[in-house]
This record gives sequence, structure tokens and C-alpha cells, in this order.
Amino acid sequence: MRRTLSILILIGLMGSMTFVFNNCLELEIGSLEGLSVDPITPAPIPPPPPPPVPGVANFNVSFPNKNMKTGELFSKRVTANPANYTLTCDCPGWLSFSGYDLKGTPTAAGTYNVRVWARYTNGVTSIFKNFKVFVTKAATPPPPPPPVTSCNGKAPISVIIDTDLGVKYSDPDDIQSFVHFMHQTDCLDPLAFVSSMSRQDLKRPIPSEHEKIKEWIRRVDLDHLRKKKPGLISEAEALSRVFAGNGMYGPPPTRAVTAGSNEIIKQVLSHKNTKGCSEKVWILVWGAITTTAKALHQNPSIASCIAIYQIGNWNISQDTASNDWIFNNFNNIFWIQNNESFKGMYLGREGEFGNHPYGRHNFINAHIRGKGTVYMGQKLGDAVPYARNFNDMNIFKAGDDPSWLYLLSDVRNKSVKENPGDTRSWGGSFSRPYPTTKPLFWRDVPYARAYKDHPHIQSRVNKHKVEVFTDVFLPTWRLY
Repeated sequence: MRRTLSILILIGLMGSMTFVFNNCLELEIGSLEGLSVDPITPAPIPPPPPPPVPGVANFNVSFPNKNMKTGELFSKRVTANPANYTLTCDCPGWLSFSGYDLKGTPTAAGTYNVRVWARYTNGVTSIFKNFKVFVTKAATPPPPPPPVTSCNGKAPISVIIDTDLGVKYSDPDDIQSFVHFMHQTDCLDPLAFVSSMSRQDLKRPIPSEHEKIKEWIRRVDLDHLRKKKPGLISEAEALSRVFAGNGMYGPPPTRAVTAGSNEIIKQVLSHKNTKGCSEKVWILVWGAITTTAKALHQNPSIASCIAIYQIGNWNISQDTASNDWIFNNFNNIFWIQNNESFKGMYLGREGEFGNHPYGRHNFINAHIRGKGTVYMGQKLGDAVPYARNFNDMNIFKAGDDPSWLYLLSDVRNKSVKENPGDTRSWGGSFSRPYPTTKPLFWRDVPYARAYKDHPHIQSRVNKHKVEVFTDVFLPTWRLY
């Protein structure tokens, strides 16, 4: 009986335990009378993240008001967060976006309202910023200095050079003058370069003398100079204008027609047809006047359209027949004959300039040597030869310079080329020895075979020496 009761109790306890475990450890009510317990609930699943909150975008830059002047560049880089936006602008016409850069240049004064937008398409609210641009008129800048090509508003003067530079045995001061002239071809337009021989060179005939002129054109290196003085003639154009003139002296009727004399006629007639004869073609004669005389013999009608500036004296002695033929056959040709004042380039004032860098013994070494570009293994300044005046050796002479300085002083408003009596001229001043019969013939002193100095006449050129060297020669060599 006792054994049976024990078994029943054990079975009852096991049933109670099973009840508890099957109810997640919940106790049998009868066995824990008076005790209250809350049930345990499972943890909830996390919700998805909320959608973006409108208005959280922002610019990465500030937009203060801007003060500026007309002509000044406005530039500002604009970015924003988050990404994926388009920048636009409610802007004045001169301001707009280029990528992220807001750029523009105001041309008129005023107050400009600007609104910059970052526009989104992914649910983020577009944002904007306002600011003002206060533009005042910029002060008027001073006018720029005249360019180095300026001819004071004047058209270039048409020039033909008749020279014995091409002659190997001629005075090398022609080379000195030619080099200087080529630096002024923006205002003095060389229509032609004509090579004429002198009596002295007939003793040593040399073919193709005009090629010597081409050599010096190449040495000057015009295309290099045009980088600083764009108005200069190009090297190719200059080379195309070189012609051989007469190689034998004598009266024009006995002389042959040459490429040089033909070109003089061609250029003068072309000038006459396009510009008329109120502005003449200036023929600068640096040697014997043979080729110019032959052109007048071939076509006398050109006389009314030319003006001759002749460096006379010794050059006249090289062909007196051609010189006399022009004088005897043309009473109304505009003709300046410089027989003495050209010497003022290298004589006179030596007491003042004896040891001065402008002195004839010093100028080449002080200002020319070592300058220029290299041609045929030499710089231009090292190739320029010394000249001589009788026994005065190794000098800067440039005795033909007064011919083109006479024209350049007109360009610079120093004098008037139509008035050879103007004492302000860098090329000398002259008088009319025959005002009735030859009203357009001017000279300083009569030609004389005997060499004689006239210092008071030379002073007509050398009184301008400081001005010419300072304003013309030194700037020439500083171009290199």
C-alpha cells in the first residue's frame, strides 16, 4: 500500500514539472499560490531608416556682397552638399556659370542682385543664396604710349636709295648709314635700293655689286627686329627691292638702261598713279647720281613726282657729267644738294665729344660692338666697319645719314621736309642760289673740287647731334 502511494506521488510531481516546462517555465498556480508574474514578449524587428528630411542641403562656400569695378573679373567656385545637383544662377547678363565657376566681367556700373541655386532631383530640397555685386566705374586709364612703329599719325614717306654701298671699294660709311636706315623703314618706306658704281671702282670691276646690299639686309635681321618694331619692312620684301644700277659713269644719253633705272621709273609712276605727286618719292643719292640721271633721261615725266636729296661733294666728282645733265635739263625738279653740312655727322664739336661715347672715335665701340644677331659667323655690330676721313682712321662717320634724318625729323614733327630752309631739320638747312630760274634747287655751299671745311655750315647738322644720337641712334641699337 505504501509502495503504491509513493509511485503515485512521483508520477504527480513529474506531471507538474512537465506542465511548467511546456509553458515556458510558467509555475503551476496551485503550487505558488498568491504570486503574480508578467509574461515575456519577443523583441521587435528594427524599422527601416526614415526618408531624407527636406532642407538639410547646404553650400560649401559663403556669399558675401562684392565690391568691384567695371572691367574687373568676378570669379567664384561654388560647391554644395550633398552631391548630385545642378548649379544655376539668376544673374545679370555679364555673369554665368561655367562648370562650378561663376564668372563674368561687368562693363557698366550698378548694383546687381544675384541668386545662386543648387537644384536637386533626388528628393532633397533645392537651395539658394542671395548676394549683391556693387560695381563702380573704373578710372579711365591713361592713353598707352605710342608704339615704336608710330610715325606720329603720318603715312610712311616713300624713298628710293641710290647708293654705292654695293661697291666693295666705296667708303664704308655707306654701310654705317644703310644699317641705321633699315631700322627706320616703318616710317621711311624703301621702294627700291639701287646699286651704282663710282669712278674709283672702275679700276677694280666686281660683278653683281648689288648682292652686297642684300648681304647687309640679311645682317640687319629685319625679321628679328619686327618682333619689337612690327612696322619694319620684312627681310624678304627688302631683298626683293634690290636692283643693279649703272656701273659706268658718263652723261645719261650714253649710258645703258639698267634694272635700277627701270625700277626707279616703275616705282615713281606707280606712286603717281595711286597717290599723285603732292607727296613726292624721295631719291636719296649716296654716291654718283648716274642711275637717277639715267631714269630721268628714259622718262622725263617722273621729274615732277620726285625729290632728290643728294650727298654731294666728293660724290659729284664721281660723275660730274650726269650731275650737270640734270642741272641743265630740269629747272623745276625738287633737289637738295648737301655739299658740306653732312660732315657735321663726324666733324665739329669734337672738343665737346672728343672723349664722349658719342664721339666719332668712341661710338662704335661704346654702342655698336657686340650688338645684333649672328650672320656669317658675326654679330651685326661686330661686322659694321670703321670708316675714315683722310688720315683720321677707325671712326663712326655715317656721312649719308643726314639724307634720311632730314625726312625723319619731319616725321618727328621737328621740321618740314618741304622747306629745306628750316633750321630745325636734323638733315641740315639750305638756301636757293637761283630762286628765279631754279626755284626748287637748294644747297648749302657750292660744289668745289678742292676739299675745304666750313665749320659754320657743318654746324647745321652737328648742332642736333645730341638729340639725334639720343633719340635715334641709341634706341636703334637697343632693339637687339
